[in-house]
Amino acid sequence: MLNKIWRRSRLIRVSAYLLLIGTAAAGAIFYLRHKPSRVFDTAWDVVNTHYYDRTFNGYDWVKVGQTYRAKLPWWDSQGFDTAEVINSMLRLLESSHLDYEPPAQAEFTIQSEPGAGLVFPDSMEMAGLSVIGPGHMKTPIIMEIEGNSFLYGRGARVGDHVLIWTLKNTDGKVDVLYEMTKPDGSVVKVYVEKSQISHDDSVPHVENGRIIVSNFDVDSFVALNALRKDPANAGLVVFYRPSGIVTTLGGAGTDEIMLVIDVEKDSVADHEGIEIGSTLRGMTSLPRQDGKDGIALTIQLPNGEERKFEAKVPIRDVEGWQPYHRSVERVGTTLVIRFDKFSDEDVDWVGTQLQQHGSGPVILDLRNNSGGTVKATQRFLGYFLPAGATIMEQRSATGTEIIKVSDGNAAISGPLAVLVGPASASAAEVSAAALQAYGRATIVGRKTSGDVLMARAHHLSNGGLLQVPEAALRDPKGRELEGYGLVPDIAVWKTLTTIREGRDVPLETALAVVTGAKAPVAAAARP
Repeated sequence: MLNKIWRRSRLIRVSAYLLLIGTAAAGAIFYLRHKPSRVFDTAWDVVNTHYYDRTFNGYDWVKVGQTYRAKLPWWDSQGFDTAEVINSMLRLLESSHLDYEPPAQAEFTIQSEPGAGLVFPDSMEMAGLSVIGPGHMKTPIIMEIEGNSFLYGRGARVGDHVLIWTLKNTDGKVDVLYEMTKPDGSVVKVYVEKSQISHDDSVPHVENGRIIVSNFDVDSFVALNALRKDPANAGLVVFYRPSGIVTTLGGAGTDEIMLVIDVEKDSVADHEGIEIGSTLRGMTSLPRQDGKDGIALTIQLPNGEERKFEAKVPIRDVEGWQPYHRSVERVGTTLVIRFDKFSDEDVDWVGTQLQQHGSGPVILDLRNNSGGTVKATQRFLGYFLPAGATIMEQRSATGTEIIKVSDGNAAISGPLAVLVGPASASAAEVSAAALQAYGRATIVGRKTSGDVLMARAHHLSNGGLLQVPEAALRDPKGRELEGYGLVPDIAVWKTLTTIREGRDVPLETALAVVTGAKAPVAAAARP
């Protein structure tokens, strides 16, 4: 009996040991799979191998990896802290279509975008507002620096990326903050009291092939941004006289937080008088007892006025994808086609609509189209351009390729207009640019997002998703769209007044273009 009890006790102990060993092994496997350094190293290597710009925006990518690897947490069960370090590193490249999502977010993205897994411009719809995230701002790079300048003495060097801010210090005086990112990704901040470095009150101006900045204040920065946006100044450099530095122009994006691009008639936003062109400055969720979501919003109008209000309406937070819409209507003899993705299915659908319509006028509404595949774009443009026509020049890490219109489609010849706006991205921008370059269509609306790179989604072993741009694109005229967007032939936009009147002025303008009618007069507003 004692032997039997002893054997049973030993069996229990052995089983417990095996269970502990199995648990430890499973834990070790989980740790190795999700270990922050392993995930980080994989993400870094994918970018190092596939990213199209081999200069890495002027950064030493090996040293950048070392700088950011040192910031990793030791343990990160959900992967969010690791994702923040990876994305902070990726932001140095100042590129669209470049993003890492940890497993929990990646699962949502993959389900939302079957077969693609690509992240498009951040957008959001709520309380009758449609807002979109900021464009991509290229940070100025120091090209020259005076050796006796205070900034050189504080560590600024040629090749540093630099941002200049003004802010009030604790004494109420205004400081100038220089934030310099070194080629290895490390950041140096230099604070200087404004009164010690401003030379005069002249506004920024062009002089001898340079934009001269002599003072740091709100008016000067507003004037500088206006000069940046002028295409005539695209090749100029900026001389910040008080700092003794010459930089690249930078800019080309927007520093707004979230931009209002549309307002729904009779919505909360309409009743609050929110104009298109306003910016979202604050957003707080509110608990509700009635089962509906609630939100408190702070909106700054184009004239600088601030509006705060609450909305007791469901919120659709759309990150990485947009609500899908596809529709067709006839306005007189004109066919108006709307679709929000470039996919083979959508291209076939568009072809069917065109075939049924015949040779009459056509309007393509791409204002909410976030793009799609190159193959779909080639087939789509075959409805409007001859087979073999150049669509774009694709430049990758391995060389240059010319992308052309696919064979097999019979191009229609009727009048054509394309509606675009800030939410138009990727393949939508490429298609509109090609049609504009060949004079095949009139582009109507507002400047597009400038998110124009060919990207691929890489699935990492931990379940995360890394989207990497693998090629840059130029349109048939050699224009770079990434970061700049496509400028329409006719710039026109909605206003709150025309929305309340039930009018879609960009559509009305496009209808006038394709039918030869007189174009409507739109109220002036900030685009």
